Amino acid sequence: MPHPPALPLRWLTLLAAACTLAACAGPSIYRHADDATAEQFQTYVDHLAHPDMEGRGVGYAGLDVARDYLVDYYTTLGLEPAYRTADDGELSYIQPFSMAHHPHLDHGVERDHDADDVPHDLLQTTAHNVAGYIPGRGALADEIIVIGAHYDHLGYGEVGSLLRQDDLPALHPGADDNASGTAGMMLLAERAMQRAADHPEHDRRTLLFVGFSGEEWGLIGSMHMVNHPDELAVDFDQIVAMINLDMVGRLDRELTVFGLASGDRWRELLITANRGLGMHLIDGGGGIGMSDQTSFYVHRIPVLHFFTGIHEDYHRPTDTADRINAPGGALVVQLIDRLTTLLEREPERMAFTGTGDPHAGMRDAHGQPMQGIGRAQLGVIPDYTTLDGEQGAGITATMPDSPAERVGLEPGDLIKQWNDEPVHNVRTLTTLLRDAEPGDPLTLIIERNGETLTLELELGER
Repeated sequence: MPHPPALPLRWLTLLAAACTLAACAGPSIYRHADDATAEQFQTYVDHLAHPDMEGRGVGYAGLDVARDYLVDYYTTLGLEPAYRTADDGELSYIQPFSMAHHPHLDHGVERDHDADDVPHDLLQTTAHNVAGYIPGRGALADEIIVIGAHYDHLGYGEVGSLLRQDDLPALHPGADDNASGTAGMMLLAERAMQRAADHPEHDRRTLLFVGFSGEEWGLIGSMHMVNHPDELAVDFDQIVAMINLDMVGRLDRELTVFGLASGDRWRELLITANRGLGMHLIDGGGGIGMSDQTSFYVHRIPVLHFFTGIHEDYHRPTDTADRINAPGGALVVQLIDRLTTLLEREPERMAFTGTGDPHAGMRDAHGQPMQGIGRAQLGVIPDYTTLDGEQGAGITATMPDSPAERVGLEPGDLIKQWNDEPVHNVRTLTTLLRDAEPGDPLTLIIERNGETLTLELELGER
């Protein structure tokens, strides 16, 4: 999970099956954890967080090893390849995309840091999403549920590390972030395959399992997937929901679920799924956040993001496999499996609601509630590769029914000026938005494909 800029937070408790904190927070919940699932969860995390994976950093051979691990897994399990190759349309588990990354620290490359400690010497590389699907059956077969997790991490600390620069390079294993989510996704695929075999008579939706790359650099892989629906072997317009697992390996007392406000029946289904498990669930609010569900939310798809919380090892070399709570991970898998079983058989398609503050529930890298950015709304999803620097604030998407969408801001735009104020980067944009008020008139100067444009709009209210 990458570094987010300051965004507001609202925590609400989801009353799940009359479960109270006192009743559900203690070790008693682990009696419901399946031992075999916990053991397999730990095995997958151990493999993905092994030093040979080189922190699954973009541009490292270890990330390709992790990619091939997923491909082999999907093949063995019998998932159908989810992508069509550009050359001849043949089916593939792999979707390549181009992205920029910083030179690898362990290669001895000198890095020029400015006052914000951000290197400017970017290199191009090819990264890969990995996806396979289980075909549905009957009247629901054309509709698709996406279950995803990013499998990339920080390598040796080229981006997002919370170590001091003097302590870099250092291997960042990323056991919780996000070998845990990837392991959970893999186990969910196993369970879904078994369920389809055990109950071939049931009508059910297609399940699409995706390992995203480039997430730590700003949701690049998931954004590429949703922006290139022609590369999918299934119909993107038939995606009815997306469930994201990002950092699910440190269950302590609470499991946070972001995105409950994005679909009209999420809460009802989740309460039903939690009966008998007794997990203490926290309603994280809206669907926008610094993980891959955001890429689907902006396409008006109901989303959930399951998250066991920030900890002191986040984005540090100490995020190792031996600190994973495998029984807790098994419980998360069991909950999502129950939820998926309900969702894949629901007769009616879930409606996208997108109500409430879509940024609700965000915490900073130290686990503290983020400071609000005020009541004013522009409605853009920033390109976090432009978090710092002087190039302007990049846009990867606009939120539904927002001022940004109505005025015509597009993915790839660079916001260069806000009224009379220059916009250097995403941090600048965040500050300007924090100080604004709903209803304020705004003149934006943007750069689009080398052309300078001026847009006039009025800020909305959160």
